[in-house]
Amino acid sequence: MKVVLPFNIACGYCFNCHRGYTQACLTTNPDSPSAAYGYAGMGPYQGGQAEFVLVPSADFNYLKLGV
Repeated sequence: MKVVLPFNIACGYCFNCHRGYTQACLTTNPDSPSAAYGYAGMGPYQGGQAEFVLVPSADFNYLKLGV
């Protein structure tokens, strides 16, 4: 199975994630209501354009490709 991960990072259990607003996750970045890879001010997460990366909350964030 191949998967991809979006640049935004979401926990899957906060108020916004439960309502489908994963781009505004309340827990992945303590300084702001959003988190993403490689963007200043959007958390301590580096990169995003990598073949392999350590992904927080990967069980919620991944998107399955194909069947």
